[in-house]
Amino acid sequence: MPHARLSIDVRPDRERVILVPRGDLDHFTAPLLREAVAEVVAVGWRDVVLDLRGLEFMDSGGIHLLEDLRDGALGDADYRMVDGVGPVALPLSLTGSPRLLPAADVDN
Repeated sequence: MPHARLSIDVRPDRERVILVPRGDLDHFTAPLLREAVAEVVAVGWRDVVLDLRGLEFMDSGGIHLLEDLRDGALGDADYRMVDGVGPVALPLSLTGSPRLLPAADVDN
């Protein structure tokens, strides 16, 4: 799912699906990731992992998306995340919660 500032790789991995956004996750691009998550849940995936290591920037749009996943607003699934680097860790730390979703391990 390419966009000028965000691309999303979707990788089925046994009983889970891994979504790997790359680029900027912000107010304008968060709806693209929201749609990708909704699509994988709609086709039956119940274990959804977001690998945030490929993000170069994240703002409140990304934070709100993670909060919605945590709160189950995008469907009945177990949502987990792989921590991102500084551009993701910093905005998360400002929320007072360095991780909004449970941790997941993903091989590179």
